[in-house]
Amino acid sequence: MKQITTGIMLGMGVVLALPVCAQTPQMLSYTPQKGSTVYYQGNLVINTGKSELTISQGYHVTVSAVHKDGSFDETLTYDKYNMKTDQGSQPLPTPPPLNLSYDSTGQMEDKTVIPTDPSMDAGIAKILMITTRPILSSKPVSPGDKWTTTIDDPEVKGQKITVEDTFVKQSTHAGQPVWKVKQKVSAPVSADGTVFSSKNTFVMDAKTGGLIMDTGHISNLVTLYGNLSADITLIRIPAPGAPGTQDPGKSNTSTQTTGK
Repeated sequence: MKQITTGIMLGMGVVLALPVCAQTPQMLSYTPQKGSTVYYQGNLVINTGKSELTISQGYHVTVSAVHKDGSFDETLTYDKYNMKTDQGSQPLPTPPPLNLSYDSTGQMEDKTVIPTDPSMDAGIAKILMITTRPILSSKPVSPGDKWTTTIDDPEVKGQKITVEDTFVKQSTHAGQPVWKVKQKVSAPVSADGTVFSSKNTFVMDAKTGGLIMDTGHISNLVTLYGNLSADITLIRIPAPGAPGTQDPGKSNTSTQTTGK
């Protein structure tokens, strides 16, 4: 089962929710800072149909560039990687760093290359990564507003991935303003009509758009070991050696300037 882990763990998100304040239409945006780094701890509970295993990972994300058009680049580096089964827990080799590029709304750009993984096709791994953050609306939104983005399917030629995001509300987390956004993703992943789907709830820093928490569920993740389902939890954690909660302004999304 070790080779399931790298590809599956490429896609995890971040979320939680909280109390309601006065809600007026507002512009959701990613405004990251070049060089900022945030740390995350995530768990992926995988149901193989016959057994259950938990992948735990720690990683950090550094904003490597922010461009004039609002697009940005990040590097995701894994710090630890473990698998737990009925037989116990064991460390796994950490996957290689990922270089990720997004447009100003948070949609992954085509130039992003996801490393190949023995357990799944590259197209499946890329679909999984698309589910790790909201794609934000280009217009101001109010609670309950939905918007849909369609993306070329990297796994099945001529098909589309459908991403529906919903702004739930603005609230607070640890005394800081946050946005709660829900997302549904569906993507054809095989010629026989199999459709990958995911549902995530993201809690985002309202100052930067950075991810604070994510909870979600994925179905029909096609791998060499069959079609898997999994439950995801992810939370931002303090930087190593830093006391207390990490400053929400130090986000995993970006906005500065390097030409483009």
